[in-house]
Amino acid sequence: MKSASSTTLTKPPPETGPGSSLQQGKWNRFLEEHAMHVLLGMSALYIWLFINDTAGTRHLGRLAVLGALLFPVMLHSGRYWLAVSGVLIAGLLPALHKIDNHIFLAAYWTFAVAASLFASAPQIALRTNARLLLGLCFLFATLWKLISLEFMRGAFFQMTFLVDARFADFAMYVAGVSGEALATNMERYSGLRDPTSSLMQISLQSAPRVAVLALATAYWTVWIEAVIAVAFLWRGDRGPARIRNPALLVFMVSAYGVAPVPGFAALLAILGFANCRREETRARWLYLLAFLLVPYSDVPLRLFLQLGWLG
Repeated sequence: MKSASSTTLTKPPPETGPGSSLQQGKWNRFLEEHAMHVLLGMSALYIWLFINDTAGTRHLGRLAVLGALLFPVMLHSGRYWLAVSGVLIAGLLPALHKIDNHIFLAAYWTFAVAASLFASAPQIALRTNARLLLGLCFLFATLWKLISLEFMRGAFFQMTFLVDARFADFAMYVAGVSGEALATNMERYSGLRDPTSSLMQISLQSAPRVAVLALATAYWTVWIEAVIAVAFLWRGDRGPARIRNPALLVFMVSAYGVAPVPGFAALLAILGFANCRREETRARWLYLLAFLLVPYSDVPLRLFLQLGWLG
């Protein structure tokens, strides 16, 4: 009679390298536990980097951020953010006609942060305020575009491609407008906007693809902004709410990868981060990465253009 044989199995040691699941879980737990502090830090850093429209607002805002860096506990103070909000609003009032749209949204957000920190459940309040700000922002943006005949006909983007320096690379390499034509268009447009100029109208040099791309861009913009509005205004976490993060991230890549507007992109990343639930760690990492890479948002497009991949 044969004796039974046995096999011994040895448990392998846990992976501990930088890319191991153990390390990834450690970083994910860190972000979960410190999400509030990261969010408030992103918001403060935003003020330092992007609020520079008026000298007074810029210096007072940076002074407030410097105080928070020296005394981090200030970031969790509702009174601190109320003061920051007051500084931003004071800087907006003297120059309402020339302030970029994202500065208004930043002022709303700082006030929302202050109000949320006074609430009994600050994290829930921050998430709700971020969700409503995003939803309402994209809702009104969509409605304005739908009632604007010039936008829906593609006229807005057609002019933008031809005179806006932020779209210069896209206009040259994708739309097929020559660099000389763009330079001429920008010079003429600058003269038209000059109050001392006698110009009453100008003609812009274009290319065959411009009208088609302008119309396609207009319809894509309306569609993706409407999707974002519905997703973020939908109550609860079911139905359209499930695509909140994918829709917002796709919008950020498609919009700011072509026309870098770092102030708006960074603010959307902050609001997206604030809206994430505790278990949405991957989305939080993506928003944080987007916030950190905003100053370089046009690098991929420029690289493709230089390599001739889109030409």
